[in-house]
Formats: sequence, structure tokens, C-alpha cells
Amino acid sequence: MGKRSGESFMTISEFFNMGGYAFYVWTSFGLTFVLLAWQIIQPLLEQKSIRRSIAKNHIRGGQR
Repeated sequence: MGKRSGESFMTISEFFNMGGYAFYVWTSFGLTFVLLAWQIIQPLLEQKSIRRSIAKNHIRGGQR
């Protein structure tokens, strides 16, 4: 775990293992990525729905 005497860097395996906390670290990174992506995707989907609703209402002549 971590640096051994005489080594100045971790191996890739040690990096991805995160000192035994890999599950928690990579789960938090993954969840953060998913939530940030949702913050971008959700408004775009909502905007598309609103535009479709406005266009449909405009075609009907503005009646509800």
C-alpha cells in the first residue's frame, strides 16, 4: 500500500486500488459524474418538451 521505500511513484494497480478504499472512491466519482451529466441532460430534455408544447399550442391558434 502506498509508497515503498526508494519508490517515487505508485503503480497503476495501487492507484486504482486507492489504498483499499477503491469501492468508495470510484463509486463516489461515478455517482458525481452521473449527477453532473444529469444536470446537463435534464434541462435540454425539458427545453425540447417545452418547445414542442409551444409549437403545438401555436398551431392550434393559441387556445388551451
